[in-house]
Amino acid sequence: YSVITILILMVNTVGFTQNIEISEEQSMRTDYTYEIIGQLDGQVLLFKEESNEFILQAFNDKMKVTKEKKLAFKQSYMKYIGTTTSRKDFTLLFSFRKRGDTFVKAHKYNSKFELIDSTTIETYERRAFAPEFAMEISQNRRYALMYNVEKDKYLETLLFDTKTMKLVWEQTFMPDDFYFKRDFMDFLVDNKGGGHLIISHDNQKSKMETNRLEFISFDVSMETPKNYILSLSDKIWYDILFDYDNRHQKIVAGGLVSNDFQTKAIGYFYLNISPKNESDQVLKYHKFNQKFVQDVLGKEKPRKREGFAEVDVQEIVLRSDGGILLIAERNRIYVRQSGNVNSAYAGRNISGNQTDYYYDDVLVFSIHPTGDLHWKEILYKKQYSQDDNAMYSSYFLLKTRSSLRFLYNDEISQENPVNEYILTGSGEPDRKNIMNTQGVKLMLVLKKSMQVSANEIVIPSERRRQFKLVKLKY
Repeated sequence: YSVITILILMVNTVGFTQNIEISEEQSMRTDYTYEIIGQLDGQVLLFKEESNEFILQAFNDKMKVTKEKKLAFKQSYMKYIGTTTSRKDFTLLFSFRKRGDTFVKAHKYNSKFELIDSTTIETYERRAFAPEFAMEISQNRRYALMYNVEKDKYLETLLFDTKTMKLVWEQTFMPDDFYFKRDFMDFLVDNKGGGHLIISHDNQKSKMETNRLEFISFDVSMETPKNYILSLSDKIWYDILFDYDNRHQKIVAGGLVSNDFQTKAIGYFYLNISPKNESDQVLKYHKFNQKFVQDVLGKEKPRKREGFAEVDVQEIVLRSDGGILLIAERNRIYVRQSGNVNSAYAGRNISGNQTDYYYDDVLVFSIHPTGDLHWKEILYKKQYSQDDNAMYSSYFLLKTRSSLRFLYNDEISQENPVNEYILTGSGEPDRKNIMNTQGVKLMLVLKKSMQVSANEIVIPSERRRQFKLVKLKY
Protein backbone atom coordinates (compact mmCIF):
# COMPACT_ATOMS: atom_id res chain seq x y z
CA TYR A 1 0.00 0.00 0.00
CA SER A 2 2.76 2.45 0.92
CA VAL A 3 4.56 1.76 -2.38
CA ILE A 4 1.36 2.47 -4.33
CA THR A 5 0.84 5.65 -2.32
CA ILE A 6 4.34 6.86 -3.11
CA LEU A 7 3.84 6.18 -6.83
CA ILE A 8 0.57 8.12 -6.81
CA LEU A 9 2.12 11.10 -5.10
CA MET A 10 5.43 11.33 -6.93
CA VAL A 11 5.44 14.32 -9.27
CA ASN A 12 8.14 14.74 -11.90
CA THR A 13 9.24 18.29 -12.57
CA VAL A 14 12.12 19.75 -14.50
CA GLY A 15 15.40 18.76 -12.88
CA PHE A 16 14.11 16.95 -9.79
CA THR A 17 11.49 14.68 -8.28
CA GLN A 18 9.58 15.05 -5.02
CA ASN A 19 9.57 11.85 -2.97
CA ILE A 20 6.77 11.52 -0.45
CA GLU A 21 6.44 9.09 2.45
CA ILE A 22 3.37 8.83 4.69
CA SER A 23 3.13 7.40 8.19
CA GLU A 24 0.35 5.15 9.43
CA GLU A 25 -2.73 6.68 11.02
CA GLN A 26 -2.88 7.48 14.72
CA SER A 27 -6.09 8.28 16.56
CA MET A 28 -6.33 11.76 18.06
CA ARG A 29 -8.08 12.26 21.38
CA THR A 30 -9.75 15.57 22.19
CA ASP A 31 -6.83 16.49 24.48
CA TYR A 32 -4.20 15.42 21.92
CA THR A 33 -1.38 17.90 21.27
CA TYR A 34 1.83 17.38 19.33
CA GLU A 35 4.98 19.06 18.10
CA ILE A 36 7.51 17.96 15.51
CA ILE A 37 10.85 18.02 17.33
CA GLY A 38 13.10 17.70 14.29
CA GLN A 39 15.37 15.12 12.64
CA LEU A 40 18.12 13.30 14.51
CA ASP A 41 20.30 10.44 13.22
CA GLY A 42 18.07 10.16 10.15
CA GLN A 43 14.90 9.83 12.21
CA VAL A 44 12.01 12.28 12.50
CA LEU A 45 11.11 12.83 16.15
CA LEU A 46 7.64 13.70 17.41
CA PHE A 47 6.44 14.85 20.83
CA LYS A 48 2.86 14.07 21.88
CA GLU A 49 0.87 14.87 24.99
CA GLU A 50 -2.23 12.90 25.97
CA SER A 51 -4.00 12.96 29.34
CA ASN A 52 -1.00 14.63 30.99
CA GLU A 53 1.34 11.96 29.57
CA PHE A 54 4.44 12.86 27.53
CA ILE A 55 5.12 10.50 24.61
CA LEU A 56 8.05 10.44 22.19
CA GLN A 57 7.99 8.75 18.77
CA ALA A 58 10.71 8.17 16.17
CA PHE A 59 10.00 7.65 12.44
CA ASN A 60 12.51 6.20 9.99
CA ASP A 61 13.11 7.39 6.43
CA LYS A 62 9.99 5.51 5.28
CA MET A 63 7.96 7.18 8.05
CA LYS A 64 7.46 3.95 9.97
CA VAL A 65 7.41 4.23 13.76
CA THR A 66 10.64 2.60 14.98
CA LYS A 67 10.43 3.59 18.62
CA GLU A 68 7.90 4.97 21.06
CA LYS A 69 8.46 5.90 24.66
CA LYS A 70 6.15 7.17 27.38
CA LEU A 71 8.13 9.36 29.73
CA ALA A 72 7.56 8.07 33.24
CA PHE A 73 6.98 11.02 35.52
CA LYS A 74 5.39 10.66 38.94
CA GLN A 75 4.53 14.35 39.10
CA SER A 76 1.14 15.83 38.28
CA TYR A 77 0.16 19.26 36.87
CA MET A 78 2.85 18.95 34.22
CA LYS A 79 3.23 21.71 31.63
CA TYR A 80 5.13 21.25 28.40
CA ILE A 81 7.30 24.30 27.60
CA GLY A 82 9.15 23.23 24.45
CA THR A 83 12.03 21.32 22.87
CA THR A 84 15.24 22.22 21.12
CA THR A 85 17.57 19.99 19.12
CA SER A 86 21.28 19.72 18.38
CA ARG A 87 23.14 17.38 16.05
CA LYS A 88 23.42 14.65 18.68
CA ASP A 89 20.49 15.09 21.06
CA PHE A 90 17.39 17.05 21.97
CA THR A 91 16.30 18.78 25.16
CA LEU A 92 12.77 18.69 26.57
CA LEU A 93 11.79 21.61 28.83
CA PHE A 94 8.76 21.36 31.12
CA SER A 95 7.43 22.33 34.53
CA PHE A 96 5.41 20.57 37.19
CA ARG A 97 3.85 21.43 40.51
CA LYS A 98 4.47 19.57 43.77
CA ARG A 99 3.19 20.57 47.21
CA GLY A 100 2.54 24.09 46.00
CA ASP A 101 6.01 24.58 44.51
CA THR A 102 6.66 24.84 40.76
CA PHE A 103 9.78 23.18 39.31
CA VAL A 104 11.20 24.03 35.88
CA LYS A 105 13.10 21.04 34.47
CA ALA A 106 15.24 20.10 31.46
CA HIS A 107 15.75 16.53 30.23
CA LYS A 108 18.24 15.71 27.48
CA TYR A 109 17.71 12.61 25.31
CA ASN A 110 19.57 10.92 22.48
CA SER A 111 17.91 9.58 19.32
CA LYS A 112 17.14 6.30 21.13
CA PHE A 113 15.15 8.26 23.76
CA GLU A 114 17.69 7.40 26.43
CA LEU A 115 17.96 10.06 29.15
CA ILE A 116 21.54 11.35 29.09
CA ASP A 117 21.23 14.40 31.34
CA SER A 118 18.69 16.26 33.46
CA THR A 119 18.58 19.28 35.73
CA THR A 120 16.21 21.45 37.71
CA ILE A 121 16.54 24.91 36.20
CA GLU A 122 14.58 26.84 38.84
CA THR A 123 12.12 26.33 41.68
CA TYR A 124 9.31 28.75 42.48
CA GLU A 125 7.98 28.38 45.99
CA ARG A 126 4.32 28.34 46.94
CA ARG A 127 2.13 30.56 44.79
CA ALA A 128 -1.60 30.80 44.27
CA PHE A 129 -1.05 30.32 40.54
CA ALA A 130 1.78 28.27 39.07
CA PRO A 131 4.04 30.11 36.58
CA GLU A 132 3.34 29.28 32.92
CA PHE A 133 6.28 29.81 30.61
CA ALA A 134 6.49 30.81 26.96
CA MET A 135 9.75 29.99 25.19
CA GLU A 136 11.94 31.45 22.45
CA ILE A 137 14.90 29.61 20.91
CA SER A 138 18.10 31.16 19.54
CA GLN A 139 18.86 30.66 15.87
CA ASN A 140 21.71 28.25 16.67
CA ARG A 141 19.23 26.22 18.80
CA ARG A 142 21.51 26.42 21.84
CA TYR A 143 19.77 28.92 24.10
CA ALA A 144 16.22 28.70 25.41
CA LEU A 145 14.69 31.89 26.78
CA MET A 146 11.67 31.18 28.98
CA TYR A 147 9.47 33.88 30.44
CA ASN A 148 6.46 33.97 32.73
CA VAL A 149 4.15 36.98 32.85
CA GLU A 150 3.07 37.97 36.36
CA LYS A 151 0.01 40.18 36.92
CA ASP A 152 0.42 41.51 33.34
CA LYS A 153 3.04 43.88 34.74
CA TYR A 154 6.43 42.12 34.76
CA LEU A 155 8.24 39.17 33.20
CA GLU A 156 10.20 36.52 35.11
CA THR A 157 12.87 35.31 32.69
CA LEU A 158 15.23 32.33 32.56
CA LEU A 159 18.02 31.95 29.98
CA PHE A 160 19.07 28.30 29.75
CA ASP A 161 22.03 26.83 27.85
CA THR A 162 20.96 23.45 26.45
CA LYS A 163 24.57 22.55 25.57
CA THR A 164 25.98 22.89 29.08
CA MET A 165 22.58 22.23 30.75
CA LYS A 166 23.07 25.29 32.97
CA LEU A 167 21.06 28.39 33.79
CA VAL A 168 23.01 31.28 32.25
CA TRP A 169 21.06 34.14 33.81
CA GLU A 170 17.80 34.95 35.53
CA GLN A 171 16.18 38.38 35.40
CA THR A 172 12.85 40.00 36.19
CA PHE A 173 11.90 42.72 33.71
CA MET A 174 9.67 45.44 35.18
CA PRO A 175 9.19 48.18 32.53
CA ASP A 176 7.55 51.48 33.46
CA ASP A 177 3.98 52.09 32.29
CA PHE A 178 3.72 48.53 31.01
CA TYR A 179 0.65 46.36 30.53
CA PHE A 180 1.48 43.05 28.87
CA LYS A 181 -1.68 42.55 26.80
CA ARG A 182 -1.46 46.09 25.45
CA ASP A 183 2.27 46.79 25.09
CA PHE A 184 4.19 43.53 24.66
CA MET A 185 5.61 43.01 21.17
CA ASP A 186 8.28 40.29 21.27
CA PHE A 187 11.10 38.72 23.25
CA LEU A 188 14.14 37.75 21.17
CA VAL A 189 17.16 35.63 22.10
CA ASP A 190 20.47 35.85 20.25
CA ASN A 191 23.14 33.22 19.60
CA LYS A 192 25.30 34.48 22.47
CA GLY A 193 22.63 34.16 25.15
CA GLY A 194 21.32 37.73 25.20
CA GLY A 195 17.63 38.53 25.61
CA HIS A 196 15.85 41.50 24.00
CA LEU A 197 12.40 42.55 25.19
CA ILE A 198 10.44 44.80 22.80
CA ILE A 199 7.55 47.03 23.92
CA SER A 200 5.28 49.39 21.99
CA HIS A 201 4.07 52.74 23.35
CA ASP A 202 1.41 55.17 22.03
CA ASN A 203 0.69 53.56 18.67
CA GLN A 204 -2.48 55.58 18.07
CA LYS A 205 -3.49 58.75 16.27
CA SER A 206 -3.99 60.87 19.40
CA LYS A 207 -0.44 60.05 20.62
CA MET A 208 1.32 59.89 17.26
CA GLU A 209 4.04 62.34 18.31
CA THR A 210 5.25 60.01 21.07
CA ASN A 211 4.77 56.72 19.22
CA ARG A 212 7.88 54.68 19.95
CA LEU A 213 9.39 51.27 20.50
CA GLU A 214 11.19 50.51 23.75
CA PHE A 215 13.95 47.89 23.80
CA ILE A 216 15.30 46.26 26.96
CA SER A 217 18.40 44.09 26.48
CA PHE A 218 20.21 41.91 28.98
CA ASP A 219 22.98 39.30 28.97
CA VAL A 220 25.27 37.61 31.49
CA SER A 221 27.86 40.43 31.29
CA MET A 222 25.38 43.08 32.52
CA GLU A 223 24.43 44.01 36.05
CA THR A 224 21.18 45.70 35.03
CA PRO A 225 19.14 45.64 31.81
CA LYS A 226 19.80 48.29 29.16
CA ASN A 227 16.83 50.42 27.98
CA TYR A 228 16.82 52.31 24.67
CA ILE A 229 14.14 53.95 22.53
CA LEU A 230 13.41 54.18 18.81
CA SER A 231 10.97 56.89 17.73
CA LEU A 232 8.56 55.99 14.92
CA SER A 233 8.65 59.47 13.40
CA ASP A 234 5.05 60.62 13.80
CA LYS A 235 3.59 57.53 12.14
CA ILE A 236 1.57 54.60 13.39
CA TRP A 237 1.97 50.99 12.36
CA TYR A 238 -0.68 48.54 11.16
CA ASP A 239 1.32 45.38 11.88
CA ILE A 240 4.96 44.63 12.65
CA LEU A 241 7.29 41.67 13.22
CA PHE A 242 10.79 41.41 14.73
CA ASP A 243 13.83 39.14 14.47
CA TYR A 244 17.45 39.15 15.60
CA ASP A 245 20.17 39.28 12.93
CA ASN A 246 23.10 37.38 14.49
CA ARG A 247 25.40 38.04 11.53
CA HIS A 248 25.17 41.82 12.01
CA GLN A 249 24.17 41.74 15.72
CA LYS A 250 21.10 43.90 15.25
CA ILE A 251 17.42 43.77 16.02
CA VAL A 252 15.54 44.07 12.72
CA ALA A 253 11.86 44.51 11.92
CA GLY A 254 9.51 44.87 9.02
CA GLY A 255 6.03 46.29 9.21
CA LEU A 256 3.06 47.91 7.54
CA VAL A 257 2.33 51.62 7.92
CA SER A 258 -1.25 52.49 8.96
CA ASN A 259 -3.59 55.31 8.07
CA ASP A 260 -4.69 57.59 10.91
CA PHE A 261 -7.59 55.36 11.91
CA GLN A 262 -5.66 52.07 11.80
CA THR A 263 -8.18 50.64 9.34
CA LYS A 264 -5.83 50.22 6.37
CA ALA A 265 -2.20 49.53 5.55
CA ILE A 266 -0.94 52.34 3.33
CA GLY A 267 2.75 51.42 3.12
CA TYR A 268 5.57 49.37 4.59
CA PHE A 269 8.74 50.09 6.57
CA TYR A 270 12.05 48.56 7.61
CA LEU A 271 14.09 49.17 10.74
CA ASN A 272 17.22 47.89 12.41
CA ILE A 273 18.90 48.92 15.64
CA SER A 274 22.06 47.81 17.43
CA PRO A 275 21.66 46.83 21.11
CA LYS A 276 25.28 47.84 21.69
CA ASN A 277 24.91 51.29 20.14
CA GLU A 278 21.32 52.52 19.75
CA SER A 279 22.45 55.43 17.55
CA ASP A 280 23.37 52.82 14.94
CA GLN A 281 19.88 52.47 13.49
CA VAL A 282 17.92 52.62 10.23
CA LEU A 283 14.22 53.43 9.89
CA LYS A 284 12.69 53.99 6.47
CA TYR A 285 9.06 54.18 5.28
CA HIS A 286 7.56 53.63 1.83
CA LYS A 287 4.01 54.38 0.76
CA PHE A 288 2.20 52.00 -1.59
CA ASN A 289 1.65 53.42 -5.07
CA GLN A 290 -1.84 53.22 -6.56
CA LYS A 291 -0.93 50.56 -9.09
CA PHE A 292 0.27 48.18 -6.40
CA VAL A 293 -2.85 48.85 -4.31
CA GLN A 294 -5.07 48.08 -7.29
CA ASP A 295 -3.08 44.93 -8.09
CA VAL A 296 -3.70 43.74 -4.52
CA LEU A 297 -7.36 44.67 -4.47
CA GLY A 298 -8.09 43.25 -7.92
CA LYS A 299 -11.81 43.57 -8.64
CA GLU A 300 -12.51 45.35 -5.36
CA LYS A 301 -13.48 48.98 -5.88
CA PRO A 302 -12.76 51.03 -2.75
CA ARG A 303 -13.77 54.66 -2.55
CA LYS A 304 -10.26 55.65 -1.59
CA ARG A 305 -7.36 53.67 -2.97
CA GLU A 306 -4.79 54.77 -0.43
CA GLY A 307 -4.27 51.24 0.85
CA PHE A 308 -6.00 48.03 1.85
CA ALA A 309 -7.20 46.28 5.00
CA GLU A 310 -7.27 42.67 6.22
CA VAL A 311 -3.54 41.99 5.94
CA ASP A 312 -1.03 40.67 8.48
CA VAL A 313 2.76 40.40 8.54
CA GLN A 314 3.31 36.64 8.73
CA GLU A 315 7.11 36.47 8.87
CA ILE A 316 10.36 38.14 7.94
CA VAL A 317 13.31 36.38 6.35
CA LEU A 318 16.79 37.70 7.05
CA ARG A 319 18.99 38.46 4.04
CA SER A 320 22.73 37.87 4.34
CA ASP A 321 23.45 41.57 3.71
CA GLY A 322 21.34 42.75 6.66
CA GLY A 323 18.16 43.37 4.70
CA ILE A 324 14.94 41.38 4.98
CA LEU A 325 12.11 39.82 3.06
CA LEU A 326 8.87 41.15 4.54
CA ILE A 327 6.07 38.62 3.97
CA ALA A 328 2.44 39.61 4.52
CA GLU A 329 -0.80 37.76 3.81
CA ARG A 330 -4.33 38.97 3.21
CA ASN A 331 -6.86 37.22 5.44
CA ARG A 332 -10.22 37.92 7.00
CA ILE A 333 -12.75 36.24 9.26
CA TYR A 334 -16.52 36.56 9.03
CA VAL A 335 -18.83 35.35 11.80
CA ARG A 336 -22.42 34.99 10.70
CA GLN A 337 -25.55 33.66 12.29
CA SER A 338 -26.91 30.54 10.66
CA GLY A 339 -30.41 29.15 10.76
CA ASN A 340 -31.74 26.88 13.46
CA VAL A 341 -29.36 24.14 14.52
CA ASN A 342 -30.56 21.04 16.33
CA SER A 343 -28.84 20.71 19.69
CA ALA A 344 -28.64 17.21 21.15
CA TYR A 345 -27.86 18.74 24.53
CA ALA A 346 -30.61 21.35 24.62
CA GLY A 347 -33.19 19.05 23.04
CA ARG A 348 -34.50 21.88 20.89
CA ASN A 349 -33.56 24.00 17.91
CA ILE A 350 -31.24 26.90 18.65
CA SER A 351 -29.59 29.43 16.40
CA GLY A 352 -25.85 29.06 15.93
CA ASN A 353 -22.95 30.96 14.41
CA GLN A 354 -20.73 29.95 11.53
CA THR A 355 -17.23 31.31 11.01
CA ASP A 356 -15.83 31.78 7.51
CA TYR A 357 -12.06 32.03 6.99
CA TYR A 358 -10.50 33.60 3.90
CA TYR A 359 -6.73 33.38 3.34
CA ASP A 360 -5.69 34.99 0.09
CA ASP A 361 -2.67 36.55 -1.61
CA VAL A 362 0.84 36.64 -0.15
CA LEU A 363 2.75 39.93 -0.51
CA VAL A 364 6.56 39.76 -0.52
CA PHE A 365 8.85 42.80 -0.22
CA SER A 366 12.62 42.40 -0.55
CA ILE A 367 14.27 45.30 1.30
CA HIS A 368 17.92 46.36 1.34
CA PRO A 369 19.66 47.07 4.70
CA THR A 370 19.38 50.77 3.83
CA GLY A 371 15.59 50.41 3.89
CA ASP A 372 15.29 50.86 0.11
CA LEU A 373 13.14 48.48 -1.89
CA HIS A 374 14.87 45.77 -3.94
CA TRP A 375 11.69 44.24 -5.41
CA LYS A 376 8.12 43.33 -4.48
CA GLU A 377 5.82 40.56 -5.66
CA ILE A 378 2.25 39.31 -5.20
CA LEU A 379 1.72 35.54 -4.96
CA TYR A 380 -1.93 35.00 -5.84
CA LYS A 381 -4.01 32.36 -4.07
CA LYS A 382 -7.51 32.01 -2.61
CA GLN A 383 -8.35 29.76 0.32
CA TYR A 384 -11.75 29.45 1.99
CA SER A 385 -12.82 27.28 4.91
CA GLN A 386 -15.52 27.21 7.55
CA ASP A 387 -15.48 26.50 11.28
CA ASP A 388 -11.97 25.00 11.27
CA ASN A 389 -9.98 27.85 12.84
CA ALA A 390 -8.19 28.15 9.47
CA MET A 391 -5.88 25.28 10.41
CA TYR A 392 -5.47 24.14 6.79
CA SER A 393 -5.08 27.65 5.35
CA SER A 394 -2.07 29.94 4.81
CA TYR A 395 1.29 28.47 3.73
CA PHE A 396 4.63 27.02 4.81
CA LEU A 397 7.91 28.57 3.69
CA LEU A 398 10.71 26.17 2.73
CA LYS A 399 14.02 28.01 2.60
CA THR A 400 16.94 26.99 0.40
CA ARG A 401 20.09 28.81 -0.67
CA SER A 402 18.78 29.50 -4.14
CA SER A 403 15.06 30.08 -3.60
CA LEU A 404 12.06 30.28 -1.30
CA ARG A 405 9.23 27.77 -1.72
CA PHE A 406 5.76 28.76 -0.52
CA LEU A 407 3.72 25.54 -0.09
CA TYR A 408 -0.06 25.83 0.30
CA ASN A 409 -3.30 23.90 -0.08
CA ASP A 410 -4.90 25.11 -3.29
CA GLU A 411 -8.34 24.22 -1.88
CA ILE A 412 -9.44 23.48 1.66
CA SER A 413 -11.20 20.16 1.17
CA GLN A 414 -10.87 16.45 1.89
CA GLU A 415 -9.03 15.85 -1.38
CA ASN A 416 -7.10 18.77 -2.81
CA PRO A 417 -4.01 19.71 -4.81
CA VAL A 418 -0.98 21.16 -3.04
CA ASN A 419 0.84 23.92 -4.91
CA GLU A 420 4.01 25.88 -4.41
CA TYR A 421 5.37 29.22 -5.49
CA ILE A 422 9.11 29.14 -6.15
CA LEU A 423 10.60 32.59 -5.61
CA THR A 424 14.20 33.29 -6.62
CA GLY A 425 16.52 35.90 -5.16
CA SER A 426 15.60 38.30 -7.93
CA GLY A 427 11.89 38.03 -7.13
CA GLU A 428 10.75 35.95 -10.08
CA PRO A 429 7.87 33.62 -9.10
CA ASP A 430 7.00 30.26 -10.63
CA ARG A 431 3.90 28.31 -9.54
CA LYS A 432 3.75 24.51 -9.69
CA ASN A 433 1.60 21.65 -8.48
CA ILE A 434 3.65 19.32 -6.27
CA MET A 435 1.14 16.71 -5.08
CA ASN A 436 -2.51 15.75 -4.80
CA THR A 437 -4.13 14.22 -1.72
CA GLN A 438 -6.92 12.50 -3.65
CA GLY A 439 -7.40 8.92 -2.46
CA VAL A 440 -4.81 9.00 0.34
CA LYS A 441 -6.92 10.45 3.20
CA LEU A 442 -4.78 13.48 3.95
CA MET A 443 -5.57 17.02 5.08
CA LEU A 444 -2.27 18.80 5.45
CA VAL A 445 -1.71 21.31 8.25
CA LEU A 446 1.06 23.17 6.47
CA LYS A 447 1.36 25.88 9.14
CA LYS A 448 2.63 23.25 11.63
CA SER A 449 5.24 21.81 9.26
CA MET A 450 8.96 21.73 9.96
CA GLN A 451 11.91 21.92 7.60
CA VAL A 452 14.24 19.16 8.82
CA SER A 453 17.03 19.51 6.26
CA ALA A 454 18.02 21.60 3.26
CA ASN A 455 15.61 19.68 1.01
CA GLU A 456 13.14 17.95 3.36
CA ILE A 457 9.96 19.01 5.08
CA VAL A 458 7.71 17.10 7.50
CA ILE A 459 4.01 17.97 7.33
CA PRO A 460 1.31 16.86 9.80
CA SER A 461 -2.09 15.74 8.55
CA GLU A 462 -5.27 15.92 10.66
CA ARG A 463 -8.39 14.36 9.17
CA ARG A 464 -11.45 13.15 11.06
CA ARG A 465 -9.53 12.73 14.31
CA GLN A 466 -6.80 10.78 12.54
CA PHE A 467 -3.20 11.98 12.55
CA LYS A 468 -0.40 11.25 10.04
CA LEU A 469 3.02 12.63 9.23
CA VAL A 470 4.10 13.27 5.64
CA LYS A 471 7.73 13.62 4.63
CA LEU A 472 8.36 15.53 1.41
CA LYS A 473 11.84 15.36 -0.09
CA TYR A 474 13.00 17.38 -3.09
